[in-house]
Amino acid sequence: LKALREGARAVGEGDYAYRVRQPANTNLELAELSRAFNAMTAQLQANKRQIDAYTNEVESIVDLRARELSRKALQLEVAAEVSSKIATILKPQELITEVTGLIQSRFEIYRVGILMVDSNSGMITRAIDPEGVLYPPILLSDDASSVIAWVARNGQTLYVPDVSGEPRFMRLPDAPATQSELAIPLMFAGSVIGVLNLEADHRNAFQPDEIGVLESLANEIAVSMHNAQTFDQLTEANRDLAQAMLQARQGAVVKARFLLNASHKLRTPLNAIIGYSETILSGLY
Repeated sequence: LKALREGARAVGEGDYAYRVRQPANTNLELAELSRAFNAMTAQLQANKRQIDAYTNEVESIVDLRARELSRKALQLEVAAEVSSKIATILKPQELITEVTGLIQSRFEIYRVGILMVDSNSGMITRAIDPEGVLYPPILLSDDASSVIAWVARNGQTLYVPDVSGEPRFMRLPDAPATQSELAIPLMFAGSVIGVLNLEADHRNAFQPDEIGVLESLANEIAVSMHNAQTFDQLTEANRDLAQAMLQARQGAVVKARFLLNASHKLRTPLNAIIGYSETILSGLY
């Protein structure tokens, strides 16, 4: 009975591994009671293990979900920061440099570039990454050998979690560590005006929620790029108009001077003729 009391106390304190050990000469009833007690504690111990395992699993899931939500909140915060900054930039190249730099630093991405599509020439070019490296020109027709060209031609996001098995991946000499690539079309009014290209130095770098945030950001970049290009074109047109007006004014001044000189040169002989005629008519000649 003393062993059973000690066992009950131990189990009550959480020691489910405790087992009652009775001497060999213990009467039958106490022996049966001890065996029942040990079976109960063994079951409690097994239940405790299951509960602990389930608790650890739930804690892991909650922790993972918390990290995912934290990462997504950070991504949305970064996207809002990028959006607010690019909304005030009206020079295309300055916009490209600012956007790529912000995305690269805030999302911690190995390489970021924005490439513009020239539908007239079929070229994808005009892009410089934050390090000032100029992307080589790419043809739209290179869609079978270029991720960027494929995205520009099809207007769809393409994610390559492991570039080692992707025939369309084109490795650049200045980006030897690229392991995965994400290319997102910059769409405006139903047309592809450029490509946001992101490369990571490890495989499976981009998660679905992160891709969604970057796609939303790409839509805002496309609008800002269109506005910047339009403003640039208007600025150039106004500059050309001002130059034409200046040339017109200069031409008008030259024309006025020419007419003044011509009038003077014509007036001098005409005055002589008029004077001579008046002299003849007066009978003095």
